[in-house]
Amino acid sequence: MQWWIDLLAPFAAGLVFAGAGAAAARILADPPPGRDWTRIRPGGLHWSAVILGSGLVGLMLYVRLFVGSDRADAEAQMQILVLLLLAFALCTALCLRQMRAIVRADIRWRGRRLEHAGIDGNRIARDLGDVVGMRRRWTGEIEIAFTDGHVIRLDSQAAGVPQLCERIIRLDGELAAGLPL
Repeated sequence: MQWWIDLLAPFAAGLVFAGAGAAAARILADPPPGRDWTRIRPGGLHWSAVILGSGLVGLMLYVRLFVGSDRADAEAQMQILVLLLLAFALCTALCLRQMRAIVRADIRWRGRRLEHAGIDGNRIARDLGDVVGMRRRWTGEIEIAFTDGHVIRLDSQAAGVPQLCERIIRLDGELAAGLPL
């Protein structure tokens, strides 16, 4: 019976850490509900990275603390494991930070109106007809530029970003053709 516990304990630790990571992401990145607004919110890739990253950190931490290695180069293996553990923990924390930034920006739109949170906490409203350009940066972010020079940067992996870009492109075509909105 002991071998079952020895076999399943690392996976249980990984699952516990994955659950903790999911709970932390849910608390930090859960946007408030909106009515009739389409919101930009963390996407599936963000959630997967946090949950799976937390699970791997838990699994590696368990192996480092309780399992170890019996091989001749065990010390070198454990040093590499610690480096991997730190790298995964850092990447998971960065993903949590990105999720929080998406939620704090609180970007939402309805029809031609786009709103987002300003630096001082006030809401800033913009007309999507005032968009003069949109491009994808080398980092994967999407920049939306307005006639007044203001630029909004969006994480291309966030949920709702493709729909907003599609709406801007469609709106630009309607404005150019003189179609009623």
